[in-house]
Amino acid sequence: MPAPTVTTKPVVAPSVVRPARTVTYCTPNDSDFSDHTTSLLMDLYLPKTRGPWPVVLRVHGGGWTQGDRTSGGNFEAADLNKIGIAYASVDYRLAPAFKFPTPIQDIACAVRYLRANATQLNIDPKKVGAMGDSAGGQLVSLLATAPAQAGFDVGQYLDQSSRPQVVVDEWGPAEFDDTLAVDIPYLPTVFGTTDLSAMTWYSPIAWVTSSAPPFLIIQGASDKVVEPYQSQDFFNTLQASGVPSTLEMVSNAGHGLVPVGRGFVLPTRVQVRADITAFFQRYLKR
Repeated sequence: MPAPTVTTKPVVAPSVVRPARTVTYCTPNDSDFSDHTTSLLMDLYLPKTRGPWPVVLRVHGGGWTQGDRTSGGNFEAADLNKIGIAYASVDYRLAPAFKFPTPIQDIACAVRYLRANATQLNIDPKKVGAMGDSAGGQLVSLLATAPAQAGFDVGQYLDQSSRPQVVVDEWGPAEFDDTLAVDIPYLPTVFGTTDLSAMTWYSPIAWVTSSAPPFLIIQGASDKVVEPYQSQDFFNTLQASGVPSTLEMVSNAGHGLVPVGRGFVLPTRVQVRADITAFFQRYLKR
């Protein structure tokens, strides 16, 4: 008797999320590099629904020294596009060639670009969110808390605001202190100084006022790169200032929500993504 035929379903790999278009969002003049002009790129992921859409600016991590607009896969793009929110992932200039305040100046310019070109891009300039992980979390948090007097708005589209309406901060440094200097020993190559008091200018926690937008903070409870107290202190400061804010502490998770120890990562990565989507839906789709 012949052996029975076993039919198995093919394993289908997750679909690759691809941008609808890539644009140059700003062209800063790098005067220290023989008047070279840098073209900063932005990938746009657009919903299939009719706009104008809210938009979320995504800023990659990488310790301010590596990565680009494709880092991390941009899986949130599909989640947000499904609910009618556009998604823009950006490059920015990296250390050690470009030290602070260059990265935050670039990110500020990206938000101003979105607003200045809202009609052409079919987005709503009054509904701009931002999200970032690690170094990107620090950048979007700083963007959302620092006032105009901080001096981060330079270059193009200066008639537009760079302040987002809502922020998701994923394990981003909030305060440049002695502990962070030990955990991230290369900070001087990013800031061009060993003086932590000078780095405070770029600490999101130092700028918090009641005018800050709503925050969702995601943090691995076992993170040894950006330790949990960073997000906890930032959350406490936002709460004390009356800013709508939520801290989601993920158990058994290290930096980047990498599993640590024997327990399960809770909430799961899938749930964290769902929480991020729901948070942006709450504040950008109303």
